[in-house]
Amino acid sequence: MSDMMSFNSRNIHEEQGQTEISKHGKTPKYVICCDKIFSSEMKGLEDCAPCDWIKTGGSRITQFDSSGKLSGDTRITGKDPIISMKYGPWAPVIQQFMYDGTKLDTIGIYRLMDINGEIIIIQKLHYKTCLIKTYDQDADKILFSFCYVSLEDLHIAYDTEGHKLGQSGMQFDFTTLKVKSIN
Repeated sequence: MSDMMSFNSRNIHEEQGQTEISKHGKTPKYVICCDKIFSSEMKGLEDCAPCDWIKTGGSRITQFDSSGKLSGDTRITGKDPIISMKYGPWAPVIQQFMYDGTKLDTIGIYRLMDINGEIIIIQKLHYKTCLIKTYDQDADKILFSFCYVSLEDLHIAYDTEGHKLGQSGMQFDFTTLKVKSIN
């Protein structure tokens, strides 16, 4: 890739979803990883590419009746994650995988933070058994979404010196409808 990222300076400011790390380059706040699609020259994140933004979540469709009891449909629905990023060599691959229905074992999304000049992963989202569902291009930006069978969301806490304080997270699987905490 032509955009080599520099992770060694402490000069940081916010700008359109990216944190400036040095005058030589920027590091994204988010990266998306999948060894069949993405690649970069980012040390330790070679199977990733920068994202402008992500949107993900879920919902539980529930209603209360006049007595305060739950009624209606209480099913859990996972929202398809939506990814916005620059067009790159991965764009035709994403389109091909959407059109031919290629199953992807894992898609990872990492939220990054600079602590004392070192890039640290502070959130890991892992989606398992995925299919690309939509693809759109708007000028040099692409938007795509995917569905998944299970997910894991892990938050990792650090102090201002970069020492790991702990982590908390959850896993959910739509085949079993089971959720569990992870540490």
